[in-house]
Amino acid sequence: MCFFGGGGGGTNSSIAFLPGAKIVVKNGATLTLDRVNVFTCGDKLAKGIEVESGGSLTIDTCILSDARFAVQAMPGATLEISRTSFLITTFVCTLI
Repeated sequence: MCFFGGGGGGTNSSIAFLPGAKIVVKNGATLTLDRVNVFTCGDKLAKGIEVESGGSLTIDTCILSDARFAVQAMPGATLEISRTSFLITTFVCTLI
């Protein structure tokens, strides 16, 4: 996975997945994405973002594309998603 763009991993940045890669938000952890473009390099899809039980994901004003599951949330996970576009994904959000 590569991080690049305006904010050095902060706002106005990009995250490029390798095909098959995913971000896992563990129990007790929080991931906040603000104005980030998340996409996959290559012609195969990434797995996307998985939020475990007790994990928290906040996404605001982002673009998530080219992932099998843009966001996959386990029971007990917390999601807060606003003003975000999902492009060319197999499943936008799965709640297990």
